Amino acid sequence: MAANKIAFWNADDHDDGLRKTLLEEGQKEGETTPRIKRSLTMIDNVEETLTFWGAVGSLLVSMLGPGIVAYPFAVHLCGYIAGPAVLIILSALACESYGALLRCTKKMQVASYDGLLSLLPAGWGYAANASLGVLLILATTMYIIVAANTLGAMALQMGADWLASNAARFAVLLLVMFPLCLTRTISGLAAATSFCFGAIVVVALLVVWLCTKQVADTVQEIAAVEYTTPELVLHAIPIFATSLFGHMNFPRLYAELEAGAKDRAEAIPVTAMVLLCILLLAVGLAGYAAFGDGVQDDILGQLAVVQGEGYVIGTTQTLVLMFTICKTPLLVFPLRGLVVAVLSPGKKLDDLKVWQNVLLAAVLLIIVYGSALLLPDLDLVMTILGAVCVIPLTFIFPARLLQLAEPSKCPWRSALLGTVGALISALSLYEFYKAQTAPQ
Repeated sequence: MAANKIAFWNADDHDDGLRKTLLEEGQKEGETTPRIKRSLTMIDNVEETLTFWGAVGSLLVSMLGPGIVAYPFAVHLCGYIAGPAVLIILSALACESYGALLRCTKKMQVASYDGLLSLLPAGWGYAANASLGVLLILATTMYIIVAANTLGAMALQMGADWLASNAARFAVLLLVMFPLCLTRTISGLAAATSFCFGAIVVVALLVVWLCTKQVADTVQEIAAVEYTTPELVLHAIPIFATSLFGHMNFPRLYAELEAGAKDRAEAIPVTAMVLLCILLLAVGLAGYAAFGDGVQDDILGQLAVVQGEGYVIGTTQTLVLMFTICKTPLLVFPLRGLVVAVLSPGKKLDDLKVWQNVLLAAVLLIIVYGSALLLPDLDLVMTILGAVCVIPLTFIFPARLLQLAEPSKCPWRSALLGTVGALISALSLYEFYKAQTAPQ
């Protein structure tokens, strides 16, 4: 298959700034024959079979996740006006970030996000790999927490007392997912990807319907928040940001686009972001309307407690569990690849022996299990995930790549994108630190 062919990056075809990023550690810049760090999949070696709307759907799958259940809580932190405004501003910045990544992909002709990151200077590359690794672990942790909350509500209705503790629920979920996490190819997870997209969209629509029903059944009128504070907005931003990161798949999406669709590539993130905002705002505003200031960080769990058993609640809970079971391997797959690339440069998942693959997957899921036990609070995990990983990977690193790819073309765009990302991340972390150290 053409998609599996590997080409080496030819530094001589590009400017000196890019050549410097390819030098091996310890190699002098004046050497005539640079030694290549790694082999990269190039755009010319990927089959062009993806349609425009197929790319939009794939990008939406990358961004959507069970973290959507926390959006009513994020809207509550900001209020009816500031909440949507913050999400729209972040989405506009994310579109600019995708645009920067697209220009870098066209310039460097590399068909993967980690391939682009490998072209960064050493310090930036190490930071990017660390952020990516932590992101994948915390994102998987977030999925497990949402699924465990759902499983706990279902277990309570069925009288399954042995699932009363987080430790038991986390263990059951990870054991069920373990066989799927052994897959070594993305094609082996293609069916799971298609199911995940349909499932999460249906879940979002059902949550909106349940919240609308809750509003209709609520006797007490819930007043809207008339004002917010910068501290609450900074608390909400990382939660909003967790659903804006789909950058890992974007260079590959562009590479696989049909030749005729490549001319419209800039419209792909814009279209996906508009659809995403509509879905997120529908869930966020509906959930906040249903519970007001009393809304919790998991709207589905709250609805299950308030409304009790029911066909719609049960269907929604089942879809969330199935989504989590199918989507988690899609996170563990790149995490395993990242670990292999760091520990054994030049190796791929396909090169691992069976026992090595099983051991690697088991160790990573044990780390996720420990992370979930240590941070069982969904709001806390999403705040750390957004501030420490998602915001830097969404804004700062694409800005640095753009600076390398286009050093003399509109430098203010990369500077603005990177500066905004750094400020948001730093202020959000500061507010998080204040909240954690404040006397109770």
